[in-house]
Formats: sequence, structure tokens, C-alpha cells
Amino acid sequence: MKRIPLLLMFLSIISLPIGATDDIDLDNNNPPTNKENKNPRSIIIPVVASLDSDKLVILFDEFVSSRVMIEDTIQNSVIIDQTYPASSSVQVDLSTLPSGSYYLYIYAYDCWWVGEFELY
Repeated sequence: MKRIPLLLMFLSIISLPIGATDDIDLDNNNPPTNKENKNPRSIIIPVVASLDSDKLVILFDEFVSSRVMIEDTIQNSVIIDQTYPASSSVQVDLSTLPSGSYYLYIYAYDCWWVGEFELY
């Protein structure tokens, strides 16, 4: 009988939201491939972007210089254009942006990573 309460407690912990982040799908026509593995299906995705409350969090798999641009999808105007020194992560404050849809452009690893996100 002790297993049921422990199982319920475990399931309730797993179902709790952790950090309430929303990942942003990033596209790139030529992502870097794993040169050590000859399998062309082995693709390394070295850039991960997510929304965390009122900030954009970008993670890199190593220290790299980057540029982040955010464009309003309706007005087609660049709202944020910032260059960052080599780092494994970047945080961009989005608290001043109004609700709406935005394009995200990240330049890292000598190529552009493009995504889209919405603020509510």
C-alpha cells in the first residue's frame, strides 16, 4: 500500500511546470554537422532559444560571439539588434515589447538561425 502514495507523489512532481519556458523552433538551411560521425543524419543543433517570462534565453553549446535581432512581423521593423561577446548564453529583456508576433534572428557559428515567437 505504500507504493500508491509514493507513485502519486512522484507523478505530481513530474507534472509540475519547471520554469514555464516556451521553446522557439529555429531553422537553418545549413546547420553544422557532426564531422566525427560520418552519418549525414547526425546534426548538431548548437543554438537553443526559449521564452522565460519577459526574457528571451539563448543557449549555445560552446562559447561563441552572437548577434540577436528581433523584428515585428506586422510592421517589418527591427526592434532589437544587439551584438554579444563570446558566451555560452544570452538573455534579452523583452519586457518593453508589446504583445504580438516577432521574428527572431540569431547569428552564431557563421550562420543565421531564424525563428518566430509570440508575446501575450
